Amino acid sequence: MAKLYFRYGTMDSAKSMNLLAVAHNYRKQGKTVRLLKPAIDDRFGRDTIRSRSGLERKVDLLVDEDTRLDPRDFVGVDCVLVDEAQFLPPRVVDDLREITHDPGVPVICYGLRTDFRTRLFPGSRRLLELADRIEEVKVTCTHCNRKAIFNMRLCDGIPVTQGEQIALGDETYEPLCSACFLARVPLAVLRGESTPGG
Repeated sequence: MAKLYFRYGTMDSAKSMNLLAVAHNYRKQGKTVRLLKPAIDDRFGRDTIRSRSGLERKVDLLVDEDTRLDPRDFVGVDCVLVDEAQFLPPRVVDDLREITHDPGVPVICYGLRTDFRTRLFPGSRRLLELADRIEEVKVTCTHCNRKAIFNMRLCDGIPVTQGEQIALGDETYEPLCSACFLARVPLAVLRGESTPGG
């Protein structure tokens, strides 16, 4: 039976590059792959998946809150690849789960697990609940050699702990291990019990 995969990693862990490499391999073998992404992600062009390494490809389908995926549209498809899966509406994740059963197409979703406050994104939460396989795309911490697990949002080099969960502007992010993250943003700040530096 086809599976639903959630491959998560921090910022700068080459998730989009991995997705594009998988798409290339399927197409090189003459197989049909469909690329999806949330319409909200327009950083590199609304209908484009682009990695920071410069690889890019047009998407086949943009999804939003009103999207319903019809399993009949995926008959004959060998694989569905989803970029920026953290931004998926949970209902779309449910539809992707159904596609793995009927018509039986594997779905591989790439995205962030948590935001800059260490909170799950709604799409990521639903993927963690439904995925058959959960795999980490690893990268090292910006400040040490440990594995990065958190995304720190910076404004003028200062850690930010307030603001909208989704910010697609000029914000800067760093992938950090838990020790480096918590040295800069204590848990009390994340819980709202204190302010940075206080």
